Amino acid sequence: MRGGKKSLNLYRELSEKIKSGHLVCGDQFPPENEMAVQYGVSCGTIRKALSMLLADGVIERTKRKGTFVTDPKPQTPITILLPCPDYLSYRNFSTHSLLAIMEGAMRAAAAHNVRVETVPAGIDTDPENINWANLDFITSESRVILYGLWYSKIFPFLRERRCSVAFCHNQTRPDLQATAGSHWNMFVLDTRTNALQSAEHMLKQNCRRIACHCTSLHEEGHPFVGGYLDALEKHGIEVEPALIFNDIRQAGALQQEFGFDGILVDDLEFSPQEYENFHRTINITPQTLVGFRHNWTLMQLQQQTSTGKFDLVRIGAEMAGSLLANRQSQNTVYRPELMTMPAKHRGRILNKTIESHHHLNT
Repeated sequence: MRGGKKSLNLYRELSEKIKSGHLVCGDQFPPENEMAVQYGVSCGTIRKALSMLLADGVIERTKRKGTFVTDPKPQTPITILLPCPDYLSYRNFSTHSLLAIMEGAMRAAAAHNVRVETVPAGIDTDPENINWANLDFITSESRVILYGLWYSKIFPFLRERRCSVAFCHNQTRPDLQATAGSHWNMFVLDTRTNALQSAEHMLKQNCRRIACHCTSLHEEGHPFVGGYLDALEKHGIEVEPALIFNDIRQAGALQQEFGFDGILVDDLEFSPQEYENFHRTINITPQTLVGFRHNWTLMQLQQQTSTGKFDLVRIGAEMAGSLLANRQSQNTVYRPELMTMPAKHRGRILNKTIESHHHLNT
C-alpha cells in the first residue's frame, strides 16, 4: 500500500520528474539524508517514496553504489488464482470474500499502474484436479495472490518456481500451512479470536449453554472450536462434548435434548438460500443467540446475531502492496471486529439482502 501523504506527494513529484525527462536513465539520487534536507521531510518519508518508485520499476537501488534512474521495465501483473473458471459464479462466503480481496488488490495495483489478472488453477472445485498447463506461465518474476488452503496442492510448484506469493488463510490445517513457502508473505485471519469474541458476547447476554457447530471437527485443533473452548474456560463453564457437532441439521434435536440458548456456527460454505432458510433448517427457537464465523451472514437472519468482521478489501490491498514493494516473509495477523445486531433491526435488512442476491443470480 502507499505510504503517508508526505511520502505519496514526494513520490508523485519524483515520478513526474522522471516522466518529464528532468531525471533520465543513469541519473543518481543524492543520499537519503541529503534528500531529506532538500525536501524538508524525514529519512523515513524518503525511503517510502523511493520504495514506491522501486515498485514502479523506474529506479534501481544498489548497496554501496546508490539509487539510480533506470529504464522502466514492463510491469509484471499481479495474478490472483481462482479454483476454477466459473468459481466466481458460486454464491457463498468464499467467493464473496475472494471478491473483496480482489477489489482491494486491484485498488492497490491501479495506484502503481499494474495490471491484475485472474487465472483458474483447477478444472473444477476439486483441489485434486489442478490444470497444470494453465499455471506453466508462472516464473520467478511472477507475483501471485492466494486466498485459502484450497491451493495447497500447488504450493510445491510455486516454491519451485520461486515466485513472489501473498497468501491469506484462516489458521486452519497447520499441516497444510507448513507446506507454504518460507519466503511468502502471510496474511492470517484470526479465526480463534473470532469465535472467542462471539461466544463471550453470548455469555454477556446471559447465555449459559452454548453449542458449537463446525464443519471440520476432524481437523485437530480447529481455531473456531478453540476460540469457543477458550471462552468457556475463561468464564468457568464446563464443556459439554455433545454440544460440539459438525452437522447443522442436528441443531434442533440437540437443542430439544440439551436446551442450549446460544450457538456458534461455522458458515464457510453457506449459500444465500441456506442463510434465507437457516432458521427453518436448524429448527432452533427464535430466542436463541447465533454467532457466525463470517461477517457476510450478519444481515441474513431475524435473530440476535454476532459475527467477526475482517476488512478483506484492506487486506487485499495490503497483500498486493507487499508484492508491489517486493517484500518477503511478511507475517500479518488480523483480529476481527465484533459485529452484533439485535433482532428488531434485521427484518427489513433481511428482505433487502434476499432481493439483492436474487438480482445477482438472475
